[in-house]
Amino acid sequence: MFKKFNEYKVMVEHQTWHKLKCLRFDNGGKFMFGQFNQFCIEHGILKQFTILYTPKQNGVVERSNYTLIESVRNMFFSVRLNKMF
Repeated sequence: MFKKFNEYKVMVEHQTWHKLKCLRFDNGGKFMFGQFNQFCIEHGILKQFTILYTPKQNGVVERSNYTLIESVRNMFFSVRLNKMF
C-alpha cells in the first residue's frame, strides 16, 4: 500500500505542479504508525483524521458512491435484470 501511495504522490505532484500538503484518513492503524507515518513527517504532509462513524465528513466520496449505485440500478432496471442483481 505504501508503494502505491508513493507512486500516487509522485504522479499528482508532476501533473499539478503542486506539493502534497495534507491528507485525510479514516483512523486506520496503517496510516497512524510505521513507514507511512514516518514518510508524512519527513515530507511535511499534514495528516487529518476523521471522527469514527461519521461519513458526513467524507461527503464527496459518499455522494459519488450514491450516484454510482443509482446509475447501476437504473441500468439493471432498463435491461430488465432480476432484482437479485
